[in-house]
Amino acid sequence: MKVLAIILSGGKRKELMPLVEDRSKSAVPFFGKYRVIDFILSNCLNSGIRQINIAVQHRFGSLLKHIRDGWSIYSNSMGEYIDVYPPQQRRGDQLYSGTADSVYQNLFSIENENPDYVLTLSGDHIYKMDYRDLIRFHIEKKADITIGSVPIPVTKSNLYGVMTCDQDNRVRRFEEKPEKFAQHSDDTCLASMGLYVFSTQVLKDIFKGSEGDQKEYQEFGRDIIPNMVSSLRVFSYPFIDENGQGRYWNFLRTLREYYQGNMDILNNRCEISLYDPSWPFRTYQSQSSPTRTFSRDRSENLIVNSAISGGGVIEGRVLNSILGTNVTIEPDAIVEDSILFDNVHVQRGARVTKAIIDKRITVPRDCVLNSDQHSEWAEYTLTDDIIVLGKNAVQGSIKSN
Repeated sequence: MKVLAIILSGGKRKELMPLVEDRSKSAVPFFGKYRVIDFILSNCLNSGIRQINIAVQHRFGSLLKHIRDGWSIYSNSMGEYIDVYPPQQRRGDQLYSGTADSVYQNLFSIENENPDYVLTLSGDHIYKMDYRDLIRFHIEKKADITIGSVPIPVTKSNLYGVMTCDQDNRVRRFEEKPEKFAQHSDDTCLASMGLYVFSTQVLKDIFKGSEGDQKEYQEFGRDIIPNMVSSLRVFSYPFIDENGQGRYWNFLRTLREYYQGNMDILNNRCEISLYDPSWPFRTYQSQSSPTRTFSRDRSENLIVNSAISGGGVIEGRVLNSILGTNVTIEPDAIVEDSILFDNVHVQRGARVTKAIIDKRITVPRDCVLNSDQHSEWAEYTLTDDIIVLGKNAVQGSIKSN
């Protein structure tokens, strides 16, 4: 059995600004030392999937570097690879116009590889899944298309592709982000996770048919799946635990969801463990020295419930926070409930609370930074009670994004 994975690195997402100002969503740092795409790539690696295409489009320079430096582990001589594909412009000069178009524009790579199944994945989601179970389900059901799904409150159906299924998990109705999803009972419904398994010939037939009919499929959930439910065997693979509850899945659409995803792992609020040797999450390992901590008071808890990457120098206090590589916290500084990217420097006496701070930002001496106090900064983003400083944040007069 041969499976080709196609990872879609994500389009423009203004809701994640300023973190995506100079990088794609998949390349955004996550939990200190990782990038978002590492979770999907690790799922593939741990599931035995070794042929992977990544469709890139927006600001993908840092993503390419990360793939080169951290994921050059596959053996071409063994038929293993990660290939990166920018838009192939098969329909004029346009970029990828959606998930389906990303696959269509790279149809030649599918035909060249000729896998039995094509697994399409979104590169901006956080979850842990053994894709072998998904593929096995697809085969057992003799499915043409299988959709990974999770239960959500029906009140949130306007945010997702949602479906109804029969007792055999066959999809009987699929709607993309309906204003109101009508169903007979329950206050939950099944939402698409944006991951699909296609039997390869079915996928090729869909796109070859679109060429003949001059159709331009852009999104799987909007343009393909709803129209195929009646003519093809479309099934839902429920991503649930032994108690029938939805497993952890975080679609990083907003800054709030990004922040919450980091804190869920830090505070053990999900089944993702970065310390499970049976399911390692891989990333690029920088050449950095061990983090060093200094405390003048032996009774003081310098670091409490935090994740600290390498190369740091911690002389202040770090509480319930996540620090990237080479972060410096000077004496009498306090960082609490925050996420600091690589090379952030918090100077003496500063206090940072519930903040996301991008690379190479210096928080000046005695500065108080939170959602209520931020007059030191000319560029910042507020989302509820979280303040975000992008890479281009500077001190100066107030200017709110």
